[in-house]
Amino acid sequence: MDWARLRLTEGRRFDAPGVPPLAAEHAVVQQVAMRIRDLGKGGARPGDFADLALAASRAGNVDAAAMVLEYEADAARTVRMLLEWNRGELALARAVANMERDLVYMVLIYLEKRLRLSDLLETVRACPEAWPYLERYARDNDRGLLRRIYHQENRDVESGNLLLEDAAKASVCSIQLAIISLSVANEK
Repeated sequence: MDWARLRLTEGRRFDAPGVPPLAAEHAVVQQVAMRIRDLGKGGARPGDFADLALAASRAGNVDAAAMVLEYEADAARTVRMLLEWNRGELALARAVANMERDLVYMVLIYLEKRLRLSDLLETVRACPEAWPYLERYARDNDRGLLRRIYHQENRDVESGNLLLEDAAKASVCSIQLAIISLSVANEK
């Protein structure tokens, strides 16, 4: 493992004549991953790639670190590390690929706190499998967010249905009327 850590953190990085830096970086990461898998005879231990990624990021090479995490088996650790490095899109894709609802929600909350609504929606559109998670999270935990999403996406029918649901949940008739009146006023 020391050779892999050294290869990912060495000072001259991934310079190769005539090869774009990102392609050279990608080739080195693949080489390291394949050698670790070969040495492990069937696979590396969980955490090996995360440790290498951490070393690469500490050496200032976050791009290579993020690439190394593609080989890490521990999705929770991978997602947390990607979020620490402000790689929200990658973290969302990894969480969705592992179909772990709590991880996806963690990433969505992270993104919601750091991005404008339009940027959040663009990020989720880049990973379409995350859209149902976003809607479910907002429906269960933040109906105001769901209302803003529907408004931003021009989904008027869903927005109207959401307002009717909120009115139906209200226990007092005057509150129901106020909710519906407020929604009509906002639409004008």
